[in-house]
Amino acid sequence: IDESSCVFFCKGKRGSVGARSAMAAVQAEEIQIGDDAIVVNCAAKKIVAGKGAVLYNLVSDSEEGIVAEDGDVIVSVTDVDGKSMLLRSKIDVCGGQAWKKVLDGNTVSFEDVHKQNRDADITVIEQKRKELYKKASDSFNL
Repeated sequence: IDESSCVFFCKGKRGSVGARSAMAAVQAEEIQIGDDAIVVNCAAKKIVAGKGAVLYNLVSDSEEGIVAEDGDVIVSVTDVDGKSMLLRSKIDVCGGQAWKKVLDGNTVSFEDVHKQNRDADITVIEQKRKELYKKASDSFNL
C-alpha cells in the first residue's frame, strides 16, 4: 500500500494499492489498484482498478472478478428485488452533460436510472446489497 493512499475497513490476501488511491469496505483475495483510483463497497475474488478508475458498490462472484481500465467509472445500481445493473462511464465524462445519453457499455441513460429509482425504498435496497456483498465475500477465503 502506497503511503499516500487511504485504506479503510478492507480485507485482502495479496496485491497492491497505488499512490493517492482510496479504498473503503473492500474485500478481495487479490487487489490491484492503480494510482489515483477510488474503490468503495466492492467484493470479488479479484479487483483490478486502473489509474484514476472509480468503482462503487460492485459485487462479483466470477473468477475474473471486477476489472476496470484506466479512467473507467463503474457503479452498480441495485433494485428492491436485489437485481443489480452496472452503469459505466469515464472519469472525463460530465454526468450532467451526459444525463440523457446512453453511454457506451450501458443500456439506459443516467436519467432513466434516476426515473426508475426515484421512489425506491432505499432501506430494502441497502439490505439486498448487503446480502449480495456478504454472499460474494463469504465465497472466498479471507
